[in-house]
Amino acid sequence: MSIGADRVEARTVVWAAGVMASPAGLWLGAETDRAGRVKVAADLSVPGHPDIFVIGDTAALNDAEGKPLPGVAPVAKQQGIYVAKLLIARAAGKGRTGVPLSRLWRTCHDRP
Repeated sequence: MSIGADRVEARTVVWAAGVMASPAGLWLGAETDRAGRVKVAADLSVPGHPDIFVIGDTAALNDAEGKPLPGVAPVAKQQGIYVAKLLIARAAGKGRTGVPLSRLWRTCHDRP
C-alpha cells in the first residue's frame, strides 16, 4: 500500500471512510439528531412546518416500537410513497390523510 511517497507492506488492507450527513437540518433550521438527521414528525414533516417533508437517510424517525428507521433505500421509497399520497390527498381537499404509517414502518423491519 502506498501513502504518498511511503510504501507499507501489508497482507491485508482495511479501508474505512465516514460519510457526512446531509446539511438539510441546517438549511431548514430544524432540530437534528447527533448524526445530523432531521427529527421529523410522524407524518415526516418538519415540526412546526407542516408543508416541509424530510425522507430517507436525512430523516430521523422511530417506528411504533421506538426503533429508529434505517437509512436504506426500501425505507426511503416507502416514505416517498407515503408523502406523495399525503400530498395528493391534501390537493384533493382531504386534509392530512394518507396511508397508515404503522403499516409502512412494520414492513421496514420485517424484511431480512
